[in-house]
Amino acid sequence: MLESLGCTDVQAEYPLIDPDGNQLRMRVDLCARMPNGHFALVECKAFDDTLTPYVDAIIQAASYAEAIRYPVFIGPVAGSRSTLSAGRMDNALSALHLMAGRLNVGFLTKSESGSVALMLRGQYVMTKGGIVEKFDTLFSYVERRGSRQVRS
Repeated sequence: MLESLGCTDVQAEYPLIDPDGNQLRMRVDLCARMPNGHFALVECKAFDDTLTPYVDAIIQAASYAEAIRYPVFIGPVAGSRSTLSAGRMDNALSALHLMAGRLNVGFLTKSESGSVALMLRGQYVMTKGGIVEKFDTLFSYVERRGSRQVRS
């Protein structure tokens, strides 16, 4: 799936390394190099029609993101930007997506038409068309300080 976005060097069970260069006792399911040299780290899950698997996946990915200070994605998730980041109160998955973004967790999405994309904080960071123009602004680790967010 990541190859359809132009990612290369896809590796399974990739060991995570903290900002000080220490290998952690954590492994992310997939690691792939994006065309711009950044890495897409994806924790793969089998989602069903209940919210529990999404919540569990977000918590797991958030712990990885915090340990390495780098965004981590979960997926594949059925949906698109319009269905996942509408922010409507009647859409629980949309609410989870918005919360996940604040925890540095994005979604590897697959739309009904089969298009694959990486979304972070309600914005596409990569689509089949490649890296989005505002990638450097969107793709960063955001540190939580109380109710504030600080990009690092």
